[in-house]
Amino acid sequence: MRQEDATTCPRLITEGYRDRVHPEIYDELARQGPVRRVLLLGDVPAWVVTTRAEADDVYRDPRLVKDPLRVAALGQAIGTRRVPEDLPAVAGRQLMNLDGEDHARVRRVIGKRLSDAALERWQPAIDRAVEHRVEALAAHDSADLVRDFATPLVIEVVACVLGVREELTGTIMRHGRRLLGTGSPRSAEWTESYRLAVEAADRAVRERDPDDGDDVLAAMLRGRRDGLLSRREITSNLIMLMLGADLPVVGFIAHGAAVLQDDHRERAALLGGDAAAVVDRLVAKRPPIPFSSWRFAVEDLEIAGQRVAAGDAVLVLTATANRDGTANRDSTANRDTTANRDTTACPVTAGAARGRSSGHLSFGAGPHRCPGGPLALRQAATALPALFRRFPGLRLEVPLSEVPWHGGIGPRVPEQVRVRLTGTRS
Repeated sequence: MRQEDATTCPRLITEGYRDRVHPEIYDELARQGPVRRVLLLGDVPAWVVTTRAEADDVYRDPRLVKDPLRVAALGQAIGTRRVPEDLPAVAGRQLMNLDGEDHARVRRVIGKRLSDAALERWQPAIDRAVEHRVEALAAHDSADLVRDFATPLVIEVVACVLGVREELTGTIMRHGRRLLGTGSPRSAEWTESYRLAVEAADRAVRERDPDDGDDVLAAMLRGRRDGLLSRREITSNLIMLMLGADLPVVGFIAHGAAVLQDDHRERAALLGGDAAAVVDRLVAKRPPIPFSSWRFAVEDLEIAGQRVAAGDAVLVLTATANRDGTANRDSTANRDTTANRDTTACPVTAGAARGRSSGHLSFGAGPHRCPGGPLALRQAATALPALFRRFPGLRLEVPLSEVPWHGGIGPRVPEQVRVRLTGTRS
């Protein structure tokens, strides 16, 4: 067993990282072996796991936990000082930093409302939102699919499913983009965005009647009444659900449209009734979040012969693990054992949901698998076919290779996806 010196670690984010959705350092790390130590923003060292087999081990190892406070005494920076992109690990008490029974308790309330079966009742609302946003584009000759299509679409859909007014949803998401970004969380701008996001979430909680509807927020409020959730947990989870439902899905829809406009075979499959499978292949090849969320070793352990000390941070590089052709694609770590398991309810997404068991880690795996995965797939599988049916001649105005990308280890989103909306209704 060997231990790599943190002082020799390469920096993950350097000049040029924003130039590509899949920066060269991802492949460099994969070529160097299954696990490599890097320095993240804020000079935080972390182990990056690049291969599928080792990623599966990470997702099922109980010695790797989500709560950084459990390892704060061991010298872990996350949770003891603020660094860029630490929000999911340190903000309140929510699914991304809870472990064990606390995580299971919160997940039982939220997961039921975000399962494929539960989302079936929201499909007409998703259809209406997509039609609304597609027709709004028709008034223009060109558009930015990030700003003009995907962003307002996601706000409209998420507001409906979560049970929050669109105005408040937009406020939380707008400020959340700063909170999830690569800027310093100690800046005045970051602090103000956090205050405004929490203020909007608190207002949403106060406004919602727990007995009027079956949306996520109403369910959480009923959970509080039943003693399952605290007020703080409701606010924290509401914010993190909105942030998780924003940039990853916005970036995926806009990026997916850019890819499909130049891929005639996949676009034909998309329009021929195989949208779920096309979307699943897209999310596997181009995960909107290249890394897993934070995990921390509570004791010394070994990953692929490399010693990981107690207190160390570990991330899975999903962008390379998904491409690792040597792994067992039916891994037990990728079997969804959460409340999101139902895959039979909706023909729009059932194929994509079945695809979870056959391969990728774009939504993670195990008990911490992203609960918003089914909603993300459903939105993309509805929006992308509608976009190309309405605008069959849609073409990029600026090649993706020339578009800067936002994000570090979190969501990777193109700065813009400018398109010409040529062609007429098919």
